[in-house]
This record gives sequence, structure tokens and C-alpha cells, in this order.
Amino acid sequence: GLLGNTACIFLFKFRKMKMNPTFTNLIIWLAVIDSLFLVFVLLTFSLPSLSPQYKEWIFPIILPSLLPLTSVTLTGSVYCVVALALERYLHLTRPDWGNKGSFFGYILPVLAFSVFYNGPKFFEFTTEYSLDENREMVPHVRATEFRKNVDYSFYVLGSNFIFMGILPFTILISLNIVISRRVKQYFTTVEVPDQSMTLLLYCIVLVQLGCHSPRTG
Repeated sequence: GLLGNTACIFLFKFRKMKMNPTFTNLIIWLAVIDSLFLVFVLLTFSLPSLSPQYKEWIFPIILPSLLPLTSVTLTGSVYCVVALALERYLHLTRPDWGNKGSFFGYILPVLAFSVFYNGPKFFEFTTEYSLDENREMVPHVRATEFRKNVDYSFYVLGSNFIFMGILPFTILISLNIVISRRVKQYFTTVEVPDQSMTLLLYCIVLVQLGCHSPRTG
């Protein structure tokens, strides 16, 4: 995953390609956000099993921030794909509205929404310290009362079902249907770079559907 994302960044960043600049920059941003997500997942789920020292001394300290950051990057990854589909749709149907810049037009709103949406998760866990049998201060994680609240649990389940499942994938499917019809309608006049961007978008959307459907189901 990390190697693939790194290769994607170098390919689209340093190789001159005749594609929509906003579209290619969005792909680079998607690779960066996905890479951060993979790093956070590694620190959260893999490294504790591989390193007892990390699990005992470092993991309890960073977990309260690590879990929400993982959720932030996951949300950013999903909605970055939505941004790709929207940019492709605008490029084909409303050229005057498309290719207006990737960061301020798409990435900044996506990041702002991701942080705002996952903001409450920063208050779910806290790190406390206690003396072990050797009289050393040992960190451990404790769930806050906010995290234990039943209403909050229902809110998390419902909001994830809507904002991480129904909403983004409904938008993706709808936009790709429109894009498919537009490409077929003008298939003989569509340039090779446009066809490449459309095919690349289809592949990205299929990967997102395959990877994230089990999370939201």
C-alpha cells in the first residue's frame, strides 16, 4: 500500500502527463492521505503486536490521539475520491466550473469536514498513569464517560452509516453513471487522456467500494 502510494505520487508529480492538472493533483492528495491512514493503522493495530515495549510505554500515550487521526484520514480518503468524481463530472459536463485548483477547491473542504466530523472522537479516550509493582509510573488508556454514553454510541453508528456509507457511495455511483453516459455519448470525440482519467476514476471508485463497504455495512 505505502509503496504503491509512493510510486503513484512520483508518477503523477514528476512525470509530465496530459491530464487535467486538478484531477492529477487530487490523485496525489489521495495517495498522501491514504499513506497517512496506513501509517496510523500500522501504529494502532500492527505495531502493538510486534513490540511489547511500544505496547506498554508508547501506545497508551498516543492512542487517544491516534484513533481519531485514523478516522480523520479514513474520512478524508473517502471524500477525496468523491472530489475526484466531482472534478471528473465537472470536466465533462461543465468545463468552465472544473479545473479550478485541487487544494482550495476540494482538499481544504474535505480536510475541514473530516476534522469536524471526527472531532468528538478526540474525547473518547484518555491516558492515565499508575504505579506498577516496581514503583514505576506506567501509562494506561481509559475510556471517558463521554465514550461510554449510550446516546453517543448510537450517534456514532448512525452518523457512520450515513456519512461514511450511504452519502459518499450514493454520490460516487450517481456521478459515475452520469460520467459513463457522457463518455459513451461522445466516445468518438473524447481524447485519450480523458478516457484514461475516466478509467482511472472507475478503478479508484471500485477499490473504495470494495475496501470500505465492510466497514459501513
